[in-house]
Amino acid sequence: MLDTLLWFLECVVLFYLLSMAHVATMAVVAQKLGIAVEEISFGTANVLFAVGTVRFRMLPFGGHVRFKDSRNDESMPRKKLPSNSDDENEAWDRQPVFKRIMVALSGVMTLVVIGLVVLQGEGANAFKEAFAQIAIGAVQPFSEGVAMLHSGMAFAADHSIIAFAALLSLKMAAFNLLPIPVLNGGQVIVLLLSKLWPNIESNSKLQQIGITIVLGLGLGWILALSALFEIF
Repeated sequence: MLDTLLWFLECVVLFYLLSMAHVATMAVVAQKLGIAVEEISFGTANVLFAVGTVRFRMLPFGGHVRFKDSRNDESMPRKKLPSNSDDENEAWDRQPVFKRIMVALSGVMTLVVIGLVVLQGEGANAFKEAFAQIAIGAVQPFSEGVAMLHSGMAFAADHSIIAFAALLSLKMAAFNLLPIPVLNGGQVIVLLLSKLWPNIESNSKLQQIGITIVLGLGLGWILALSALFEIF
């Protein structure tokens, strides 16, 4: 049980560091492309402390970047801004689709590069397998999910912490590339469809569906962890 707990804590720390790399890359790329960043959040839930625009939150999972968006800023009326307005040029919703896709994929690409540089061919196979594993483990938490967690523990025991971090990096990248609206993969699809349906990016029902799917996947893996710890 102690070994399992230590492995879990190691996962939490590595996931948090990798999430920071993911989120920070998106923020840096956005700024380099001339998109104004209003907030960078590491983790989720309540804010523990803040440094400028950076927020460190209570739960060490996930994170996000909030960009300037004229649709949410009453000081930036869409019809009254001149074409050369700095605010217009910096707002997320005024950017060409290709720029927004570059930002959406930049953090994920960082995770993929980390994993492939360290694990090379083994990493490529792990990345390809991850997409199906995420869904299968969530749907069958007490069988496939637990088996995958045991496999992760075995990998961590047989490899260095850097190699294990690289493996988690690839799994995290695959998760974020799933075609779910609140994740990077889904965001890219939404951005591509925005040419046909301009309001799709701000569709709250679509976001709610995405959140529900992500929570469902998360619940499945929580059940798998509970089985790993023999809670049930």
